[in-house]
Amino acid sequence: MGNIDIDIFDNTLETTKELYENRAKELNEKEFNFRTIKRQKLYPNWKISRKEKRKWITLGGFFYLNNTMYEMLGSNSKLKRFIYYHDEKLKEISKCKYELDNLNLSIHLYLDNS
Repeated sequence: MGNIDIDIFDNTLETTKELYENRAKELNEKEFNFRTIKRQKLYPNWKISRKEKRKWITLGGFFYLNNTMYEMLGSNSKLKRFIYYHDEKLKEISKCKYELDNLNLSIHLYLDNS
């Protein structure tokens, strides 16, 4: 089998880029709605500690996803800080910034070429 030369960061895959871009936009909108509207109704004692952006590396390019860290007083009057993940994808990205498809493709191409 011949070598396959693929540049996964090439912009020729516009449909893939658009799909990932729409997903990133959807996740950021969910986070914004939770932070500004739902949180104040459901959890009024949660205060915003800090906001950060996580880089998400996909087959469609680089995207930034918003995360918000919250703080609240615990039962023993100690300050507790945490990140509320409103989607399973954000929880996955908190462990590894690469999309699992990237990792699987890279490993597959590496093993095929060796």
